[in-house]
Amino acid sequence: MRVKSPTWDVVLHSDDITSPDVVTYALVRVLDLPPTDALALAMRAHREGSVSAAAFDEAGPAGDVVTGLRYYGLHCELVSRV
Repeated sequence: MRVKSPTWDVVLHSDDITSPDVVTYALVRVLDLPPTDALALAMRAHREGSVSAAAFDEAGPAGDVVTGLRYYGLHCELVSRV
């Protein structure tokens, strides 16, 4: 049996305005990440310019995450892997 891989990525983009503290807080609130994991993800996005913050099998829940992150002012988008 083949395991289905996620088909939707929530891509987080770095910017020069939003502080790492705000990004970390938003990731904790929206994705329920531990603060240390959220900070590591925020810093990786800062270094690399963008990063997949989460992956989903369905567009609906992924879109909800994008909406939640944008509420905190984060720059992100929903990207299909197919």
